[in-house]
Amino acid sequence: MPFDSGGQYSLPPGYEAVAGQTILPSQHNPPLQDIGSALSLAFIRDGRAAMTGPVNMGGNQIQNVAPGVLPSDVATVAQLSGGGGGGGGNVPAGAVIYGAWPPTEIPGGWLHANGAIIPRTTYAALFVAIGTRFGAGDGATTFQLPDLRGVAIRGLDSGKGYDSGRAFGSYQADDFGSHTHGGSTAAAGSHTHDGTAALAGSHSHTATETIAGDHTHFINIDNNGAHKHSVSLTTDGAHTHSYQVLGLTGGAGAQSGTGYQNVGGTTGSAGSHTHIASMSTDGLHSHTGTITTAGAHTHTITVLPAGDHTHTLTISSSGTHTHTLSITATGGSETRMKNVALTPIIKT
Repeated sequence: MPFDSGGQYSLPPGYEAVAGQTILPSQHNPPLQDIGSALSLAFIRDGRAAMTGPVNMGGNQIQNVAPGVLPSDVATVAQLSGGGGGGGGNVPAGAVIYGAWPPTEIPGGWLHANGAIIPRTTYAALFVAIGTRFGAGDGATTFQLPDLRGVAIRGLDSGKGYDSGRAFGSYQADDFGSHTHGGSTAAAGSHTHDGTAALAGSHSHTATETIAGDHTHFINIDNNGAHKHSVSLTTDGAHTHSYQVLGLTGGAGAQSGTGYQNVGGTTGSAGSHTHIASMSTDGLHSHTGTITTAGAHTHTITVLPAGDHTHTLTISSSGTHTHTLSITATGGSETRMKNVALTPIIKT
């Protein structure tokens, strides 16, 4: 074997030449072949040949390695911790994830995406990746991180049509799609509602008028217009009338003196009859009457008990109708889905 287990190469015995001695091919060629075999197992610096087995570094570092580019390349420490590196590496600078750490426990190589303003030189790879898209800082030496606290990330529409017109990195407030709620109560049909008052028990009601003070009441009789009153005398029945005649006064055979004296005799019977009396028209007039002062007084009114009774209440039909339905607002201060709060972090 050209190399021992420790990687040491030893010349084969009999290789060294002795002065004055003839070198035979059988003596000289095997050592050269052994050297060739050993060189074939060695690294070639320009990388023209691939490795044929695992390389044991014995706990030592491979230093000054260029950043990996292809998926099968070795990544440098800078690529793994800082991202970028010519497009290779594990996580590029500017990548955002949600970590299961509180903001005080964010691992190295990551920053809290909280809108902070940070130095451009200290975080050069991140500045190259995102620039001033989320804020230019002081415009010379600093720049701003995206602020993802309390908000969800939405994929940029990019022509999809769900969220048209959105600019990259722009903020969008919460909203609720336009909609209506319809509500209608069913028609009840023509109907009435019956109600019955409760039994009131036997009772009475007393009412008292207040004192009115001394006063009079005037009565005005309306004008009845021009009119007259007819008077009808009742029938007096069949009767006669006595009469007196003018004659001489004194005794029998008297020759002087005048006066009336009763003369026996009656008029003839006129038969059963009546006498009509008619009052003349008095013209348009009215009559005024006055009630004398009654003095200060009150009137007491007592309502007698009606006994145990109820009152029936009937509500009339309102016809076929509907009732207006009002729906009150519900919900909280925002529209959201079920969620868990994690820490948004960005790769530096």
